[in-house]
Amino acid sequence: MHQTIQLLKKSKANFISLDKLKQYLRIDHDYDNEMIMNMIDIACEVAENYTGLSLVLAKWKISIFNNIPDIIKLKHGPILKIEEFKLLFNDNSINLSDEHYLLDKHSETIMLNRIYHAKRAEITYQAGYEEIPASIKQGIIEHIAKLYDLRGENQSLPASVKSLYQPFKRVRL
Repeated sequence: MHQTIQLLKKSKANFISLDKLKQYLRIDHDYDNEMIMNMIDIACEVAENYTGLSLVLAKWKISIFNNIPDIIKLKHGPILKIEEFKLLFNDNSINLSDEHYLLDKHSETIMLNRIYHAKRAEITYQAGYEEIPASIKQGIIEHIAKLYDLRGENQSLPASVKSLYQPFKRVRL
């Protein structure tokens, strides 16, 4: 079995406004607005990499080649919904409806009702939080504050931020 995963679409981080963040950072000028917006993107990306989660809404496509397993682990949760589950054979393809599989959002797995001998499976799904958990939001804000304060210096993830992210961190296999 060989698989690939592709990000099809990703929303911008919009859980905090520039004005609120500048208020938190105690900034009353507009000179650094572009840099701060960039820091929001960086801090969100670092949080996603650290936790293994999709924090903002994203659309992913996973392709599995040969030997389609009956249990498929999806990455980049939390999983919101399966948009399409397509099986491709030599000369045709079929779309599976949710009556052919069970989506376990907690374990982020799809369990097929039976084994299919397809050449490829393509699963398109939505992942991310509709509302980012408060401790992750706070971690991102604290990380941005550190990035802003230490411009050009040590940019490692602060221990206080790691402790906010830790309960959400996914084990990667």
